[in-house]
Order: sequence, then structure tokens, then C-alpha cells
Amino acid sequence: MRARCSRTGVFLLLGLLFSGQLTYGQQREKGKKLWLISIFGLYAANYLDVHTSRHKFEANPILRGPDGRLSYGKALTVKFSIASAAVLTEYLVSRKSSWSERYWTSATTNFVAAGLMGAVAVHNTRVPRPQALGDSRGVTALQWRGPGAATRSSH
Repeated sequence: MRARCSRTGVFLLLGLLFSGQLTYGQQREKGKKLWLISIFGLYAANYLDVHTSRHKFEANPILRGPDGRLSYGKALTVKFSIASAAVLTEYLVSRKSSWSERYWTSATTNFVAAGLMGAVAVHNTRVPRPQALGDSRGVTALQWRGPGAATRSSH
């Protein structure tokens, strides 16, 4: 699992480094370049949040599957839809604005949101996965043992 996360992190870091080249050679403002990089960071942080929550119990009922654990497809759809709506709003607002620093505010907002999502992803790596309980016929329950927490079962 750690090797997979390390590889994913390396690819995301490389993508972040090269995403600045999206506008290379074009005469665009530095703020717009920074905003484009921040969009990549926002999507990468959302992906890492969902990826580190995989196979674990989910507290949010919108992202939860029928078994109480994270629904990977539903979570990616919801998180990327919200991020896309935010980016579209930033684009529409900045396009209509005549303020010269219009992209800096959006870039700062995206970086702050990406940092918060990154902190949630780090927290998710510390949450243990549930263990299957049951007999030879199949799983009868999922058990979660948190650090210092009482054992609880989900049926």
C-alpha cells in the first residue's frame, strides 16, 4: 500500500511541476499560470483524500456505500464535481473582472483548499481499515479498532 501511495505521490508531484508548462511560450500573466497550477493541486488533493479513504468507514452519508464504507466512484464524482464548480466560478468571475490581480485570489483560495484536503488525506492514512469478522461461510460483520477506542461492529 505504501509503495502504491509513494508512486502516486511521485506522479502527482511530477504533474504539478510540469503543469506550469501548460502555458509556457504564451504571453500570459504570472497570476494565470499560478492559478492553473493551483487547479491541478486542488484536484490532486481531492484525489488523494478519496484514495486514502478507500475501504474505510465513511462518516459522510453522501459518500457512504450500502456497507458503511466509502463508495469510491460516488466520492470521486462528488468531490470532482464540487471542485469543477468552484474552478468554473473562479474562471467566470476572473474573466469579467478588470482587476489586474484577479487570478491571485483564486490561486490562493485553491492552494488553501488543497492544503486542507491534503491534511485530511494525511489523517486518513492514520485511520485503520476495518477487519472482517465471521466464520468460514462468509463475512458476518466489519470490526473497527481505533487507537484507544472501544470496539464497535457494523452489521
